[in-house]
Formats: sequence, structure tokens, C-alpha cells
Amino acid sequence: MCKKIELLHGISVFPGIAIGRIKYRLEEEQETFSAKPEETSKDKLGASGTIFPENEIHILERAIEQAIEKENTFYKRALQETDKDSASIFAFHALILKDVELHKMMCQEIQKGGSADFAIQSVFSAQLAHFSDSDDMYFRERKRDLEDLRHILLSCLRGIKDDEESTPFILMGEDLSPSDTMRYRKNTFLGFVTREGSLFSHTAILSRSIGIPALVQCQEISPEMEGRLCILDGFSGTAFLDPDKDLLEEYRLKQAKEEEKRKALHDLKNKQCISKDGKIMQVFANIADETGAEVALENGADGIGLFRSEFLYMNRNAAPSEEEQFLLYREVLEKMKEKEVVVRVFDIGADKEVPYLLQEKEKNPALGIRGIRLCLRERALFKAQIRALLRASLYGNLSILLPMISSMEEVLETKKIIE
Repeated sequence: MCKKIELLHGISVFPGIAIGRIKYRLEEEQETFSAKPEETSKDKLGASGTIFPENEIHILERAIEQAIEKENTFYKRALQETDKDSASIFAFHALILKDVELHKMMCQEIQKGGSADFAIQSVFSAQLAHFSDSDDMYFRERKRDLEDLRHILLSCLRGIKDDEESTPFILMGEDLSPSDTMRYRKNTFLGFVTREGSLFSHTAILSRSIGIPALVQCQEISPEMEGRLCILDGFSGTAFLDPDKDLLEEYRLKQAKEEEKRKALHDLKNKQCISKDGKIMQVFANIADETGAEVALENGADGIGLFRSEFLYMNRNAAPSEEEQFLLYREVLEKMKEKEVVVRVFDIGADKEVPYLLQEKEKNPALGIRGIRLCLRERALFKAQIRALLRASLYGNLSILLPMISSMEEVLETKKIIE
């Protein structure tokens, strides 16, 4: 009897098709190797028995050196496979590990009677607590950076080796760190599906730069899926488990066609676009984040014709701050230099809903309270975005697009807000 095909849904990070067996990554339990300082006598301070603080500090420093070496390796590999901006994630990680204050705090925990293992967890847990309740994208990424570094430090200290996979696989798990992305990349990493994650995480940025099909926010995954055959469709945001022969054949054909298309387009990039009657035309890109700007430049785009800013508002519990938006818009404008960047103000509504904006169900949501009508209703959000855009406009060639305009009154009202 044939197994029934199981369909999973998520948010696509990068379009593409991957076919392979699932490797399910369980979250490692972070157990301390020694008791808390108050439960440890002064002559028993470490993971290996009766030793002194100097021994544990030496163990800690050796783990830090190994972790920095790993991050530098990831940086070099990312430079080869992606771009300087994506690789800078790992340069930033190495700087955190070299931080004098962080080192001092961990040494203080050891002097109080804890092991190197306990010191790492204690200090990182205290730092992570500062970011635990933040909905700001910047702070969420700093939290993920610290979690990643804690894991790498503990792995180095405990002598845990990286997985070595000899067969192609699709990775599943709660979430994936930037370091995981580069660590698995050297093997046969086909794609990934995670329960958490977002379109704007460092991992998502790396995925797009490298070209790995990926889904995030897929709530249906479970460890029981280990070893099952999977088709990951990054175009539709779906994954098929236990596909039958016909579905496999269909997707292998799609995969081959996409590869042919990619090669054909690669040959055309950076070439001037000229019509049959000799007119030169510009080709602009459609993007949703700063990584899209990098891809646009790599492929010879003449500018950004549509920056869909609403994706910055999605998959979170609160709206992005003015400062967060300003930094993102500035980064895109600086990347594009003198080339035009058209930013569409948030077009939320219809199929794009956010939990912190209460929107009534409408008979025809595509033509209801969305686009400029929602912007004018949610004036505080709209003004914050306009301020961020105007500030960022100093760093490049910015145009602002107002979506779903239906009357002159909407234009005049928006003009008043901008002025």
C-alpha cells in the first residue's frame, strides 16, 4: 500500500526546488557540567574534578580561541560563496567573542566557583534576558547571534564535532543559525524547513545569497519526519513528504527546467536591453529586503522598481520602529548608489495580514481597507514609515510609491502628511 503524500506549508525564503531525505535537527540540551557556584566548594571548581580557577579560565580561553577560529572559517567560506555583506555576519560574531567585557564577566563567574561551562551559560543567559521580550527585528537578530555563539562556545568546550553528512539531505528543525547554514553547506545541504525563523533573519539572508531553497514558519514539522523523502518547493512555500513516482518525476522536470532557465539568464546579465527598433530600455528589480538589492546588482539591474516594504511588517508581533526602518532603507539606497529605488509604503491587507493590526473580514478584501486607505487609518505607523524614508533619502535616489490610490483626496491627504 502506497503512503499518502503529506503536504506542509510555510513561508518561502528563497525560490527553488530541493529533493532529498529529511535530516531532523533536535535542539541540543544545554546542561551544565558543574554545580552552581554556591553549591561548589572552593577547591572543586571545574568540570574535571578538583582543580583551580586558573584551570577553568584556561579551558574557557581555549574554547574562545577555537570558536573565533570557526567564525573566521565561516567568514572566508561565506566570502567565496556569497558576498561581503552576508559574510560580515561572521566577522561580527568574531568581534563579540573577542569582547573584553564579555571575557571579564565569564572569568568573574569562574572566580565565584563555577566551571567554564557554567560561566558561559550564566553570562550568555543574562545577556539574552535583555532581548527576550523585544519585537524589534534588530534585537531579535542580536538574540539569535548570542544563542548561536553560546552554542558554538559550548560545543568547542565540550569537544562536540560537527556532523559529517555524506548523502544529500533537507534539514528540518526548530530554527537554524547562520553558523549552521555555513557548517552544513560544506556537505550536501539541499535546503531547510524550520518551525521558527523569518524572512529577515541572518539565516534567511545567507540562504538567499547562497541560493538554498528554504521555508520558515512551518508549524507542521516534527522529529518523526526524520529520513522521509521530501520535495521542497520554494516557489509555492510548500513541502511534500513521501511523494509518489509521478510527483517526483514532475518536480525533477521542473528542477531541470529551472536550472536551464538560470543558466540562460546568467548569460544575459549585465547586457544592455535594446528593443528591435534600437531603443535602450532599463530593467528594474522587484525586492522585499536588502538581500534583494544585492541580487539585483549582481544581475545587472538598472534600479529597484518596487521595494515591497510590507514584508518588514509581517511575521512579528509589533510594527518595526522608525529607526529599524531607516537603517534598512538606508542600506538598500547605499547599495544601489545613484540608481533609483522605488519604495512602496506598506500595502497590508487582502492576503497580507499582520496580527497587531485589527482588520475586519471584508467581502472583497482585495479592494477594501488596504494600501493607502490602511495607511491613512493607521497614521502613527504611516508617519513613522514616511519619516524613516525621508531620512534615508539623503543616502540615495529614492522615490515613494503610494498603493491602491482611488481618489485625489487620498493623494492630497498623503501629501499633507509628507509635508
